Amino acid sequence: MIRGTGVIAAATGVQVISTLATLILPAIAPIAARALGIDAGLIGLQVSLVYGVAMVASLFGGPMVSNLGACRTSQLGLLLVTGGCLLASLAMIPAIALPALALASIVLGMAYGLPNPAAAHLLVRFTDPAHRNLIFSLKQTGVPLGGMLAGLIGPGLAEWLGWQAPLLLCAVLALGLATSLQPWRTHWDSDRMRGGKAPKLPVEAIRLVFGQPALRLLSLSAFLLAGIQLCIVTFLVVILVEDLGYSPIHAGIMLASVQVAGAVGRVGWGMLADRLGNGAGTLLILLTLLAVTALAVTQITAATPAGLTTGLFLLLGATGISWNGIFLAEVARRAPEGRAGDVTSAALFLTYMGVLVGPALFSAVGGQLDSFLPLYGALALATVLAFVMVRSAQRRGGGKEGI
Repeated sequence: MIRGTGVIAAATGVQVISTLATLILPAIAPIAARALGIDAGLIGLQVSLVYGVAMVASLFGGPMVSNLGACRTSQLGLLLVTGGCLLASLAMIPAIALPALALASIVLGMAYGLPNPAAAHLLVRFTDPAHRNLIFSLKQTGVPLGGMLAGLIGPGLAEWLGWQAPLLLCAVLALGLATSLQPWRTHWDSDRMRGGKAPKLPVEAIRLVFGQPALRLLSLSAFLLAGIQLCIVTFLVVILVEDLGYSPIHAGIMLASVQVAGAVGRVGWGMLADRLGNGAGTLLILLTLLAVTALAVTQITAATPAGLTTGLFLLLGATGISWNGIFLAEVARRAPEGRAGDVTSAALFLTYMGVLVGPALFSAVGGQLDSFLPLYGALALATVLAFVMVRSAQRRGGGKEGI
């Protein structure tokens, strides 16, 4: 029996809803773009804005956990999700469409940047260290599960009730979960700072991460892997619809299936890492499979059998969006006592930076090439660089015990 199942469930739920809200616009990009009269490929810039704000917001997640408590920080993130989705729905008014989407993206970025440090703090405090890779991987299944819901709910609901309907649903779900967490707040936030101490500054956590070579290398590898992950998720529907001729609903189902593969992969990789006692070795296996699969995707065309196309994208889901739990577990394991939230927030700063850079470059270069598929060769190269960094972190960290 895993200790702290309530905390795990709450942290996973927050992750599901914040991810759903972040990915709902990419999932309905062709439909929303058609209604608003803009290019669907611009969704890459919207995603980059969301994660650019999340990158900065994550630095304040650790200090907020110390001052307000991890539960309250999670609730605040959910309330920001509600506000961001409501703002995005205002894009139905032509005169304010783009400003509303831009402001909504900023608010959603703030919402996405806060929960991870809070979750790391709660999971380290209330769960069993012996199962840490599995526990963090279970929590991180919230990302592909949120993406799966975006793919299943988004296109169909947008076609049926209009593109604003999925956004309004996200707002209601976030508000409901924020309310349901309130009874646990006193217990989960019993260690929050209560006056008399100066709040910790984000720069302290950054210095801590960059002062440890293995943590620094892991964070730099996460910069690359986060960019890869978001390129896979953000452009999947656009690639399937515009490059390969799939219908929006079929593409949405494919996105959901890829996210399911990612959720299963996260649990499987986390279990393997705990079994081997070697997070780095597990990541190296994962990255090898990811590089090979990304190269294979460059060969897909509209004539490629649907089964083969589906299989390749499912393998991408089981690798390219399944690394996070092991990474976050290792970051938390290396954090000083009581500083898991702070160190996680600093490590995620580079992670979100990768998300900021990756989709924007993918969008810009893919637009020039008139196709996104050849760029999977660049994703394979980035994966190889991440492999080198993880291997170097393993050596510096002293093998199994170091990472």
